[in-house]
Amino acid sequence: MFAVFLDKISLLEFHMYHKIASMLTARLEKEKMLDPAKHDCYAYGFELMISYFCYFVILLIISIITCTIWQSVLFCIGFMTLRRCAGGFHADSYTKCHLLFSLNHLLFIAFYYFCPTKYDAWLIVFGSIFCLLVMWLFAPIEHMNRPFNDAERHCFKRRSRIYSCIIVSVSLVSLQFPILHSFLLCYLYGVFSASCSTVAGYIQQSRKQPQI
Repeated sequence: MFAVFLDKISLLEFHMYHKIASMLTARLEKEKMLDPAKHDCYAYGFELMISYFCYFVILLIISIITCTIWQSVLFCIGFMTLRRCAGGFHADSYTKCHLLFSLNHLLFIAFYYFCPTKYDAWLIVFGSIFCLLVMWLFAPIEHMNRPFNDAERHCFKRRSRIYSCIIVSVSLVSLQFPILHSFLLCYLYGVFSASCSTVAGYIQQSRKQPQI
């Protein structure tokens, strides 16, 4: 029952985004600001922009309600920075993607409030090393609507590996400064979430590959 309801909401949200994006694209084409021959490409880009705006609104609302604005900013920076170069899991609708993002954000807030500080050092070491292993073993994960060419795959692989090495180095140095642990853990939770998404994306991609 819930799955059917979720599918209906997802379809409604998709049509709403698509309609708004198409109307905006048509308006800009009328103003001679866009090439009508690339209507679908621009409309898809506007759909993504609308979706990202919804992410921001959800993040802002949850952050204000839970009084975790700066913590959520660090979490989001850690997640988005790694996600851009490593890729990861993709839900099959905007609604499911927003729900997963919200759940992940709420889990981060619960972790921030309830995890004892005596485990900070161990969590920093675990989070950074986990990121390093995932980036070297699985990244990057391409989107089915945006496959990589060889040059792009090599570039993203190099970036994700360099980034993970920097994270480990900074994390190990920061262990000597307990005052930084709270800030680093917020950032590393975003990194850890992006790393888990990369693993999930790898599994998702493997299942979709044809069996020989």
